Amino acid sequence: MSNGGDNNEAVQIQDSGSPALGGGNHAEIQQGDATTEATGAFAQQVQSGATNEAYATQYLSSDESYQEQLGTDNKAVVEQNTGGISSGGNNLVEQFQDGDRNEARSDQNGNGNTVNQEQYGQDNFSSVKQRYGQDAGNMATSIQDGSLNNSVINQQSHGNMSMVDQTGDGQTSLINQNNPTTGAAAAAGGYNTATVIQRNANVALTPQTRRIAASKRHTF
Repeated sequence: MSNGGDNNEAVQIQDSGSPALGGGNHAEIQQGDATTEATGAFAQQVQSGATNEAYATQYLSSDESYQEQLGTDNKAVVEQNTGGISSGGNNLVEQFQDGDRNEARSDQNGNGNTVNQEQYGQDNFSSVKQRYGQDAGNMATSIQDGSLNNSVINQQSHGNMSMVDQTGDGQTSLINQNNPTTGAAAAAGGYNTATVIQRNANVALTPQTRRIAASKRHTF
């Protein structure tokens, strides 16, 4: 699905009726380009079953993308401000996956961007890349509940915040802030904050906050 310009909105639903049934679906949304015209872009993709793929590409600023996948071996990918405009940003990504061996990736360029990722199950992988911002101030949150999950967050420039909350055994977290880059973003590095919480599933601590289906904007 491709949207050219003006007040864009795209919703894709691929529902097998059960996370354990069906799957193999592919959903793709592109908002902007030819060349880069989209304005009020909004994208939402909902899939259930196994081996599904969801891709959303948004070219400008102040965009929102929501992805929800229920089942196993699914993949969700969002790219925002793909033009690499260093003064752009204020984009939002929310990705929610419930099942095993799922993969969630978010790639944002610019300033003031936010990524929230939630994964429940085993052997899941999440990745966030936030870069190229002149003023930065990006935020990334990764919540993983299960075992053998892996979270990777990379943030460039300054004023960024990362939070990883993992419950269960065999979890891995990597946060890299102030990556080597060039130009003004390199000179203005610093003032970043990183928090990692890892706890065993058997320890009674304050539970993680779980949003309802990635804070979906529409109710189905």
